[in-house]
Amino acid sequence: ALSRGTVIAGSADVGAYPLIAPFPSFGVGRDIAKNLTRQHAALICGYNVTGVVIEGSGKDSPEDALIDGRGQPWWERFKKRTLEFTRPRLVEFMYSRDIVIRNVRLQDPAFWNTHLYASKDILVEGLNITAPFLAPNADALDLDSVHNVTVRSCDIGCGDDAVAIKSGLDQAGVDFGFPSTAIHLKDLRIYAKCISIGSEMSGGVRDVLVENVLFGDRRPENIWHSIFVKSTRDRGGYVRDIIFRNISTVVGGTWERMTAFLEVTMYYGHGQHESPRPAARPPVFRNISFESIFVDGTKQVVNVRGLADSLIEDVRIKGLSARNYDVGIVCGNATGVTISDSDVPSKGCGPQQGISRGRYV
Repeated sequence: ALSRGTVIAGSADVGAYPLIAPFPSFGVGRDIAKNLTRQHAALICGYNVTGVVIEGSGKDSPEDALIDGRGQPWWERFKKRTLEFTRPRLVEFMYSRDIVIRNVRLQDPAFWNTHLYASKDILVEGLNITAPFLAPNADALDLDSVHNVTVRSCDIGCGDDAVAIKSGLDQAGVDFGFPSTAIHLKDLRIYAKCISIGSEMSGGVRDVLVENVLFGDRRPENIWHSIFVKSTRDRGGYVRDIIFRNISTVVGGTWERMTAFLEVTMYYGHGQHESPRPAARPPVFRNISFESIFVDGTKQVVNVRGLADSLIEDVRIKGLSARNYDVGIVCGNATGVTISDSDVPSKGCGPQQGISRGRYV
């Protein structure tokens, strides 16, 4: 246990972080560095461990225990393109089980904050995770090829994804074959870009419930998606049996994001242009639900965009309310989309049931 006033701090010395092999489900380091065949180990790392608890004194007081990556020197190396190897994560468990991380503050990682990899039976609760909004790749929680994970009652304000659910990259992820499954996120307060699934999801993602999440604040730089389910045309893998419930934004915040508040896309990083060739290994998206959603202020409310040779199947939108937006719900290369009890108009999504009072797209 970490008592009040405890600080565990990272080092600016590159040599303080040993070099390890890339994760087998990726095959290479996930950074912009000169050599992607090695990566720096995390500040706090557990490998093949069982029954480990990291517990602090709370998350709301400046005196509560703190794990501080002191990532500024690493961010500068990233921006100058002088990194030799992939930056270290702040906290990382690999090939482990029965892990608890509770009631602690974590801030300013060199790279990702907390990375849970190829592990199962994990509880994350009562964390306060922060980083500057423009800190590069400062994801808060990366759930990467994991099973039976609960994340609850956390406050997250960081420079990238608040929670990213992953399962490997391209053929390496397919070969590793460890999907992310049985994940429950609840009661989260988020001041970051999004909760995401993908885009590294080649091992598959299924059985995810995300509920009771409040997004946003009034910072002018706070530009983001809320929910972002993403892949690319040759990534393979699947995303299925996913529920997002009771997701909302603060009222009157500032949003300037040029994409959608809720986005499900197979075009991540490649715009919206159709390719003339069939996908070699298309991803599969199926059975994704959005229930009780409220958004105040966004460029577009919903975007659902599959591939011509891999349609997104069975997306359900129920109880969607939005205001202060430019574009409503837009679908393309999707089948089995149902919309009910929504005040947002749709285009290309099939019949819409219930009320529709919003602006036309």
